[in-house]
Amino acid sequence: MASRAFGWAAIALLAGVASPAFSADLVYDDPMAAVSPSASSGYWDGFYAGIFAGRTTGVVTDVGLVLYNPFFPDEDSFEISGWQVGARVGFDTYISDAIVAGVVADLAWTDAGGDFAFSSYSGSVSANWTGSLRARLGYDLGSVMPYATAGLALLEADAESQGGLGPGAASALHVGWTAGAGLELAVSENLSLNAEYRYSNFGEATYEDLASGVIDTPLDITSHQVTVGLNLRF
Repeated sequence: MASRAFGWAAIALLAGVASPAFSADLVYDDPMAAVSPSASSGYWDGFYAGIFAGRTTGVVTDVGLVLYNPFFPDEDSFEISGWQVGARVGFDTYISDAIVAGVVADLAWTDAGGDFAFSSYSGSVSANWTGSLRARLGYDLGSVMPYATAGLALLEADAESQGGLGPGAASALHVGWTAGAGLELAVSENLSLNAEYRYSNFGEATYEDLASGVIDTPLDITSHQVTVGLNLRF
């Protein structure tokens, strides 16, 4: 909930910066002539690369009910949280006067993790990296472009457990989907700011020999992430 609230606040901040008064400044500033408000500014066409950072919160669920407390079946999940820093590359093109379609790929380091303590086992799960390959669909408002995005999501994580017949540790790659929305704001002829919220369902992955060092454990991971970033357009 905190990440989603932060996300809407970040997007609202960019929207506020892109007020009519600010847009007028962009129109009359020579370096920004290309992004003057019109039916199609042409600014959002082409390749771009950027960096971003943000906050992630999520939930890990023991879908195999291997580690959980059998006397409290609702306690089969726990929360994770952390930060992420990454880079992205993408391409946008106009499919009508004002509608912009594109594709973007990103990869980020993350320290999102959390601890669990059930009746039979305790331990932790810690994500190492996350990435996505997504489509984007936006609307050109001149110096501002709101957009929706969705596509493939990846996450690699480590897990450790203690209890049962002994300790266990494993790593696994999750493959799932992600969807969200964002706002991009042109601040110069080649630079734009970006704020984005995404929900990701990374799906289920099996952590081999995690429980007691001998029992495979399927875990499911979902997350909410909020990022802000800077893009360079070519």
